[in-house]
Amino acid sequence: MALDGTFLKARFVQTLLLAVGIDENGKSLILAWAVVESENTASWTWFLENLKRAIPQSLSMTLISDRDKGLLAADTVMGNQVTRGICCFHLSQNFKQFRGLEDLFWPIANAKTTEDYDTQLETIRQQNPAAADYLQSINPALWVTAFFPGQNYGHKTSNIVESMNRLLKSERELSILDLLNEIWHITMETRYQHYSEACQQEQEQTHTNFAFDQLVISRE
Repeated sequence: MALDGTFLKARFVQTLLLAVGIDENGKSLILAWAVVESENTASWTWFLENLKRAIPQSLSMTLISDRDKGLLAADTVMGNQVTRGICCFHLSQNFKQFRGLEDLFWPIANAKTTEDYDTQLETIRQQNPAAADYLQSINPALWVTAFFPGQNYGHKTSNIVESMNRLLKSERELSILDLLNEIWHITMETRYQHYSEACQQEQEQTHTNFAFDQLVISRE
């Protein structure tokens, strides 16, 4: 699950908060959305409290976000059951302040062993000690593959939210009530398509008992 916020473009400059998930086929799903005054600790706390009540399964998800201070509310609201991760795309953008080292960021983010991490970090340190200190100041358990405590399911960024923002580009220019109504219809149409596909596969394929039970759980 990825969390992010984006500005609305209508008369009242508000912020749209989104929680977006990815299904087994790599398709994005809007899980929750809300319009708030701005991205801050209070608004994210309110959003996450409601998300937790509406979708209890969110407590067992891997949650990816940027380093915005408002999203620190996730640590308090969601508790230890949620695996927290920092969006590597946002980190890579911030790392561009160290010119000439941009290509060295992803090898360290994707390091699969402690030794690989140390080697990549030392390579950066030899070229720019400040760049190495910057990366070392960020808890590696939040963004480096070798130290990540949970599953990221092949996604190390929250760009799925940004892609969803592009999908909603025209809708973000609507009035607030029209925007919320349009997102509702988009979301329900997507979920209906997923449900139809699952039912169609059940009719056409033979599953093992385990696979069928998993399909039932997923559909619920």
